[in-house]
Amino acid sequence: MHLSQRPLVEISEADALGWGYPALSFAGNAQWVGVDSGNGSSSSLQSGDVGDRNASMFIALVDGPGTISFDWKVSSETDYDFLRFYVDGSLMCGISGEQSWARVHLVLPSGLHNLTWSYEKDEYVSAGDDCGWIDNVQWTGSEAIAYTGFEGTLSGMSCTDENAASGQDTWGTVGKRSSSGASSAWCAASGYGANGRPNVINGYYDTNMEGIMLMALPDLSEHGLVRLNFHYWASTGSSLSDRLYLEAYTEQGGWALVWTQPLASSAGWDHDQALITNGTTMVRFVFHSDALNGNNEGVYLDDLLLTVADITVPSSYVGPLPAYTTSNTITLVCHVYDGTAAWDGYVKIYYSFGSSANYSLYAPSFNPSGSWSGTSVIFYFQEVGNQEGEYRFYSVATDLTGNMESVPLSHDASIVFDGHAPTTAASTDGAPPSSWNHQNVTVTLTPSDATSGVSLTMYRTDSGPWTTYSGSFLVSGEGSHTVQYYSVDAAGNTEITRSLVVKIDLNAPVLTITSPTGWALVGNGVLTWSASDLSGIVLTEVSADGSNWTSAYGTTYALPLGDGPHTAYVRVTDAAGWVSVDSVYFILDSTGPSLIIHAPAGGPYLNVSSATMSWTATDALSGIGHYEVSIDGISWISTTSTSYHFSGLEDGCWTLYVRAYDAAGNLGERSTSVIIDTIAPTAEVTTTGDGADITSDMVIRFSEAMSTASVTVVIDGVQMPVSWSGNEARCTLSLLERDRPYVVVIHGQDLAGNEVETTWTLGTTGTGEISGTLTDEGGAPLANVIVKLSSGITTSTNAFGQYTFSNVTAGSYTITVEQEGFEPLTMEVEVVGGESTSMGTSRLSAADEGGLSSDVLLLALVLALAITLSLVTLTFKRRRR
Repeated sequence: MHLSQRPLVEISEADALGWGYPALSFAGNAQWVGVDSGNGSSSSLQSGDVGDRNASMFIALVDGPGTISFDWKVSSETDYDFLRFYVDGSLMCGISGEQSWARVHLVLPSGLHNLTWSYEKDEYVSAGDDCGWIDNVQWTGSEAIAYTGFEGTLSGMSCTDENAASGQDTWGTVGKRSSSGASSAWCAASGYGANGRPNVINGYYDTNMEGIMLMALPDLSEHGLVRLNFHYWASTGSSLSDRLYLEAYTEQGGWALVWTQPLASSAGWDHDQALITNGTTMVRFVFHSDALNGNNEGVYLDDLLLTVADITVPSSYVGPLPAYTTSNTITLVCHVYDGTAAWDGYVKIYYSFGSSANYSLYAPSFNPSGSWSGTSVIFYFQEVGNQEGEYRFYSVATDLTGNMESVPLSHDASIVFDGHAPTTAASTDGAPPSSWNHQNVTVTLTPSDATSGVSLTMYRTDSGPWTTYSGSFLVSGEGSHTVQYYSVDAAGNTEITRSLVVKIDLNAPVLTITSPTGWALVGNGVLTWSASDLSGIVLTEVSADGSNWTSAYGTTYALPLGDGPHTAYVRVTDAAGWVSVDSVYFILDSTGPSLIIHAPAGGPYLNVSSATMSWTATDALSGIGHYEVSIDGISWISTTSTSYHFSGLEDGCWTLYVRAYDAAGNLGERSTSVIIDTIAPTAEVTTTGDGADITSDMVIRFSEAMSTASVTVVIDGVQMPVSWSGNEARCTLSLLERDRPYVVVIHGQDLAGNEVETTWTLGTTGTGEISGTLTDEGGAPLANVIVKLSSGITTSTNAFGQYTFSNVTAGSYTITVEQEGFEPLTMEVEVVGGESTSMGTSRLSAADEGGLSSDVLLLALVLALAITLSLVTLTFKRRRR
């Protein structure tokens, strides 16, 4: 069962294979057919539809030597059904399963060869499309110009029997034996034997035969070596009295024997060939038998193949090339001639580099054999080293027969490969590039190209028109100029546009000293100048009074000069080398005036809102120019007077400044401070009114610092002694009498002279002392017992049980003693000022810790009585019911 789904069409074997070869035939169980798809072509040959254990065979006869090449593929049961290729019955290769198109090449030796493509199935299963395909068959051996396989006919042959002694017995086709196909030509197929029966029935040839099979040949005048190939099967007895021979006919010599049967029996099909000379027009196979009959089968012929060998040596040459190329590849067009035959061979390209006489085969990595089937070959320079220079080429052609032309005496074509642009160097007669020149500049361009040479050089200046360079040229005029240039080599490579900057400055810098001015009186040696230049100032130097030049940066410089007259110089150099010098004469006075402030003295207090400052100033060299005063050191007031009155000053500390300027601008500065205080001080007094304790001090706190010498405290007309701590004055009251009133007057001045005076009354009182002793009931002193006074004062007893309250203000108090383990004790006491009150010895009674106190017993008795009354009342109520 054939599984292919491709539609089959009427396509000849030649069209299907792309091979117009006549010696083709089929065998097996089904014939191969043309189909409308191929490998890079529109058609191919597909095996016939065969069943299990069958085969479809396609056969070609070729005359070697030569190479057979073809494409094939298969779709079959893997490893069971195969597409195989045989040569002379021997398996060469096979494919199975799903195999896509592949190319096969096989070299065959001299002689006639049977080529068989066979699709073969085993006894089970079909898979895939169950067939094979072949396409693009190519044979490089001898060309077949005539062929017959005697498939049922002797077409193109004429057969006779020139010995009529036993009747007409001659050639015909039979299916009994065949070398290929289904039939062959038998020497006795036509005629009868001596027994009157047909030879084909007898199975052997007749006696007295001269059976001739004549074959007319095509015109061989244009061909060289012609061979007639054939297969024969022979059985003619034990001697060669009965035999087959071959004769060729030429008009010049008539018939001539060219081959005869070598053995009586061929032991099967054998192959032989006869050389046919140029001018032969006919050949004939003659079977001769004598009068004896051995009942032998005779001779069979099959596969008559007339081939011509190509002995014409082709010639070729590489077509003309341009003189130069800049591309990495060139196309070599080969012109090939092979007589009258169409070109079907290959060429090889040989090249040499430079002047070398050694040629190498062009065999790039993608074609290592170096054989080119086409006549247009792309030559890749990188495949041969990518060297730049001259390459020479020649070609050698070989046709498919193997005829190869000789190496030519000289190259066919040459070309110079130049893949790099030229380079151009620019030089000047002036300063290095990008540096400034102080004169016009001559530019010289030097182009170079190692391979094809420089064709032209172009240049232009400052975007001007491009000009062909013919020699050095001048760049003139101040400013920065850009020269652009490039070169082109003979191969057409164009250099990138290069640039050269030429800077020209034809004038010296403009230099002016701006400070000090000539004959000026100055206070410092600072020089100031301005300088401008096209190319820029690269060096500035200063000098004074003939000293060495010193480098300076910027446009100012402080000269280390002493007071007196001086001449200063400034020298500048520009980038082009031009130099300019300027100078100035001046008198230097760097010492400021001497200044003394006379009033106010530093740090005085003033109780008015103004202050007058006075001063004197002297300057030995240039004299006093003017003065400036300031109250904050920021805003200054100019004056020529030696005093200044500052008014509207608020209370506080002020610093007064004065500056004296001499004629050279030097200054001397001094300052003094004043404190403005226009507010009278205040006094805060403690211990006023009645009840003043004469044992304590009276404290007067002033609101500000006071002139202590001016402060007096007078009590009832008596000035009291005073001690000071900061703004606080203390006056002791111990000299006063107790329990009487006093009038107190305080008077004083602050540091600015502002006065304060205050008067008040004061009533004195005294303090007394309380003392006593605490013991237990046994008279033992009680130590560390806390004793409290109702005024909040507490004390404790010493080791002797004694306690003392000192400085107790006169009055009535309660003394309380509470000590753990003792009954509380309270005592009343009256304190008299200036006296000591003794409480004597007080005994503390121990608390009763084992029994109930009287209060507790009384409470218990009251509770018991209450319970009894309740019970009596309850009983009485129950009886009433």
